[in-house]
Amino acid sequence: MATKIVTASQSSGNLNFKTAREMINRLLREEKIKTPLDDGIIKGNASSPVSEVRVKSYVKQELAKNIGIISEELKKLKSLGFYHKMANKISSPLIKLYCATKFATGK
Repeated sequence: MATKIVTASQSSGNLNFKTAREMINRLLREEKIKTPLDDGIIKGNASSPVSEVRVKSYVKQELAKNIGIISEELKKLKSLGFYHKMANKISSPLIKLYCATKFATGK
């Protein structure tokens, strides 16, 4: 009987390497729209509607901090082997950050 070995990055809920790289690259490359959530305002608690404000994309240090790693680890994520070691740690925060980001391109 063959035994299948599942790495951390293949377990349920973790992003695969290619998807994680694409999400990271988009967060680093594209401008985003500042949302009330960026200012700590939750679900319409803002007193008046605010026009959309474009802000620059994340810088590496900021993105790393938001997904719970240091910038040196972010650089190492280009390696498939290193990604497999980090997948459990970064998948959930990366998904949450990506979904909460409103990109200026609207895609």
